[in-house]
Amino acid sequence: MLRIILPVKSDIIFRIFFADERNLEFLTDFLKSALSIPPEEYEEVIIVDPHLIREHPADKLGIIDVKVKTKSGKTIHIEIQVAPLVLYHPQIA
Repeated sequence: MLRIILPVKSDIIFRIFFADERNLEFLTDFLKSALSIPPEEYEEVIIVDPHLIREHPADKLGIIDVKVKTKSGKTIHIEIQVAPLVLYHPQIA
C-alpha cells in the first residue's frame, strides 16, 4: 500500500490540523502540552478570524496562521516558522 505523508509545514495542512473546528480537541491538547496556561482556560477554546485589525489605514494587513481565544478571553497566536533559525554563524561573529 502506498502511503503519502503530507508535510505539516505546508500552509493548508497546518491549517487543517490547527484551524479546523473538527480538530479542536487536537488543537486543545497541543496547547495544553506546549503552553503554561491553567487547565481551566481550556474549557472553551475558540478558533477566531486570523486577520489582524488595522489600527491605521496605512497599516499592512496581517494574517496569523491560527488565532484562538480561551475561556477567560486570552488570545493566542499560533504561527509556523519554516525557515531555520541561525543562532550563531562563525563567519559573521
